[in-house]
Amino acid sequence: MNPLVIEQTRKGSKLGLQRHKVLLLANTKLNEKGQLEPEMSRYIVLHYNLQGHQIGISISGSIQAKHPELPGNYLTGDVMAAVLDHYLKDIEAFCELFSAHFEQLFGKPPKVFIEEIEAHLATAVLELRR
Repeated sequence: MNPLVIEQTRKGSKLGLQRHKVLLLANTKLNEKGQLEPEMSRYIVLHYNLQGHQIGISISGSIQAKHPELPGNYLTGDVMAAVLDHYLKDIEAFCELFSAHFEQLFGKPPKVFIEEIEAHLATAVLELRR
Protein backbone atom coordinates (compact mmCIF):
# COMPACT_ATOMS: atom_id res chain seq x y z
CA MET A 1 0.00 0.00 0.00
CA ASN A 2 1.32 3.41 -0.95
CA PRO A 3 1.29 5.73 2.11
CA LEU A 4 1.04 8.80 -0.12
CA VAL A 5 -2.31 7.81 -1.66
CA ILE A 6 -5.09 9.22 0.50
CA GLU A 7 -8.12 8.41 -1.64
CA GLN A 8 -9.13 7.35 -5.10
CA THR A 9 -12.68 8.37 -6.00
CA ARG A 10 -14.31 6.99 -9.11
CA LYS A 11 -17.81 8.43 -9.05
CA GLY A 12 -19.66 10.61 -11.49
CA SER A 13 -17.45 9.99 -14.52
CA LYS A 14 -19.81 11.97 -16.76
CA LEU A 15 -19.26 14.99 -14.54
CA GLY A 16 -15.51 14.60 -14.36
CA LEU A 17 -15.52 13.96 -10.61
CA GLN A 18 -13.09 11.08 -10.80
CA ARG A 19 -10.07 12.09 -8.80
CA HIS A 20 -7.16 11.08 -6.65
CA LYS A 21 -5.79 12.60 -3.47
CA VAL A 22 -2.07 12.36 -2.82
CA LEU A 23 -0.19 13.49 0.24
CA LEU A 24 2.49 16.08 -0.61
CA LEU A 25 3.42 17.11 2.93
CA ALA A 26 2.84 15.74 6.42
CA ASN A 27 4.57 15.36 9.72
CA THR A 28 5.98 11.87 10.13
CA LYS A 29 6.15 9.34 12.95
CA LEU A 30 7.48 5.84 13.49
CA ASN A 31 4.80 3.17 13.66
CA GLU A 32 4.90 0.14 15.97
CA LYS A 33 7.07 -1.70 13.41
CA GLY A 34 9.61 1.12 13.41
CA GLN A 35 8.61 2.26 9.92
CA LEU A 36 8.19 5.88 8.98
CA GLU A 37 4.61 6.89 8.20
CA PRO A 38 2.70 10.13 7.62
CA GLU A 39 1.00 11.77 10.59
CA MET A 40 -1.90 14.03 9.70
CA SER A 41 -1.60 16.94 12.16
CA ARG A 42 0.06 19.08 9.45
CA TYR A 43 -0.53 18.26 5.80
CA ILE A 44 -0.99 19.34 2.20
CA VAL A 45 -2.96 17.00 -0.05
CA LEU A 46 -2.96 17.34 -3.84
CA HIS A 47 -6.25 16.65 -5.62
CA TYR A 48 -5.98 15.68 -9.28
CA ASN A 49 -8.26 14.12 -11.86
CA LEU A 50 -7.67 10.90 -13.77
CA GLN A 51 -6.11 12.85 -16.64
CA GLY A 52 -3.40 13.99 -14.21
CA HIS A 53 -4.54 17.61 -14.00
CA GLN A 54 -4.35 19.22 -10.58
CA ILE A 55 -7.68 20.50 -9.36
CA GLY A 56 -6.71 21.86 -5.94
CA ILE A 57 -5.06 21.23 -2.60
CA SER A 58 -6.37 20.65 0.90
CA ILE A 59 -4.42 21.99 3.84
CA SER A 60 -4.58 21.05 7.50
CA GLY A 61 -6.06 23.29 10.15
CA SER A 62 -2.58 23.85 11.57
CA ILE A 63 -1.32 25.26 8.26
CA GLN A 64 -4.47 27.31 7.83
CA ALA A 65 -4.03 28.73 11.35
CA LYS A 66 -0.54 29.96 10.38
CA HIS A 67 -2.03 31.72 7.36
CA PRO A 68 -5.37 33.25 8.44
CA GLU A 69 -5.53 35.21 5.18
CA LEU A 70 -6.32 31.99 3.30
CA PRO A 71 -9.96 31.60 2.25
CA GLY A 72 -10.34 28.06 3.63
CA ASN A 73 -8.73 24.65 3.70
CA TYR A 74 -9.40 23.79 0.02
CA LEU A 75 -7.41 26.00 -2.33
CA THR A 76 -7.20 26.42 -6.09
CA GLY A 77 -5.62 28.76 -8.61
CA ASP A 78 -3.27 31.53 -7.52
CA VAL A 79 -3.81 30.90 -3.79
CA MET A 80 -2.92 27.24 -4.25
CA ALA A 81 0.22 28.21 -6.20
CA ALA A 82 1.30 30.62 -3.47
CA VAL A 83 0.89 27.99 -0.74
CA LEU A 84 2.77 25.37 -2.76
CA ASP A 85 5.54 27.88 -3.42
CA HIS A 86 5.76 28.75 0.28
CA TYR A 87 6.01 25.09 1.37
CA LEU A 88 8.00 23.73 -1.58
CA LYS A 89 11.18 22.90 0.38
CA ASP A 90 9.13 21.12 3.07
CA ILE A 91 7.23 19.23 0.36
CA GLU A 92 10.49 18.16 -1.27
CA ALA A 93 11.94 16.93 2.04
CA PHE A 94 8.77 14.96 2.83
CA CYS A 95 8.52 13.39 -0.61
CA GLU A 96 12.20 12.34 -0.47
CA LEU A 97 11.36 10.30 2.65
CA PHE A 98 8.91 8.31 0.51
CA SER A 99 10.79 8.57 -2.79
CA ALA A 100 10.05 5.05 -4.06
CA HIS A 101 6.32 5.52 -3.44
CA PHE A 102 6.46 8.98 -4.99
CA GLU A 103 8.17 7.71 -8.13
CA GLN A 104 5.59 4.91 -8.38
CA LEU A 105 2.83 7.56 -8.47
CA PHE A 106 4.41 10.28 -10.59
CA GLY A 107 6.91 8.36 -12.73
CA LYS A 108 9.87 10.45 -11.63
CA PRO A 109 11.88 11.04 -8.47
CA PRO A 110 10.73 13.82 -6.12
CA LYS A 111 13.75 16.02 -6.90
CA VAL A 112 12.95 16.09 -10.65
CA PHE A 113 9.26 16.65 -9.98
CA ILE A 114 9.99 19.51 -7.55
CA GLU A 115 12.38 21.17 -10.01
CA GLU A 116 9.60 21.16 -12.61
CA ILE A 117 7.14 22.60 -10.08
CA GLU A 118 9.64 25.31 -9.07
CA ALA A 119 9.97 26.41 -12.68
CA HIS A 120 6.19 26.44 -13.13
CA LEU A 121 5.54 28.26 -9.85
CA ALA A 122 8.22 30.85 -10.58
CA THR A 123 6.38 31.74 -13.77
CA ALA A 124 3.01 31.80 -11.95
CA VAL A 125 4.35 34.01 -9.14
CA LEU A 126 5.82 36.45 -11.66
CA GLU A 127 2.44 36.64 -13.38
CA LEU A 128 0.77 37.38 -10.02
CA ARG A 129 3.12 40.28 -9.36
CA ARG A 130 2.32 42.00 -12.66
